[in-house]
Amino acid sequence: MKSLFYLLLLITVTSCDGQDLQKEEKINGITLVATRNPIDATGITPIKNYNANYAVIVPYAWMRSLEEPPS
Repeated sequence: MKSLFYLLLLITVTSCDGQDLQKEEKINGITLVATRNPIDATGITPIKNYNANYAVIVPYAWMRSLEEPPS
């Protein structure tokens, strides 16, 4: 019984060692909350300065529509 336990332990340890670890891309994100105006080049430059590789625009509940944001 003890030898079976050691055999299973050896198989488990050697099988876990063979897994490839992939380097995951770090997500540097920025959130733009309820923007009133369209984003142009002047709005992109600050995002680049933060080294953000993802950006999201979050429309909040009080916005009537994308065409009529609150003033």
